[in-house]
Amino acid sequence: MLGQVDGDGPELARRCYLEEMMSGRGARPRRARAAGARLRVASNGSVHVYDLKNDAEMDHPFHLHGAFFQVLARDDVPLAGDELANKDTVILPQRSTVRIVTRFDEPGMWMYHCHILEHAERGMMGEIHVAP
Repeated sequence: MLGQVDGDGPELARRCYLEEMMSGRGARPRRARAAGARLRVASNGSVHVYDLKNDAEMDHPFHLHGAFFQVLARDDVPLAGDELANKDTVILPQRSTVRIVTRFDEPGMWMYHCHILEHAERGMMGEIHVAP
């Protein structure tokens, strides 16, 4: 379990903006992987804050494999009670930014993607390499 991490403490490793992945303008997964365009690197046990920006005209469900996360903020909208729990999927409303915090505790290659499978197949996906 992630526990309570506010994203402002000394455990914060870095911030990374994923708007290119969620815009749908990305390359097909094989090309992206070969070019390294979507590969993010994390250390085992490191804590990361991600701003997930959805510039599209529709909502997208963002899904992360290999780690749970907590929603810290949705633009300026207060969080609902159910969003304070550990999650592996969050809805990104159209034209919005959702900030999440996660700790990577399992080494390996972990996928993140839009949970609408046709979108993932068209490039709304990527990988995070968690080093041992």
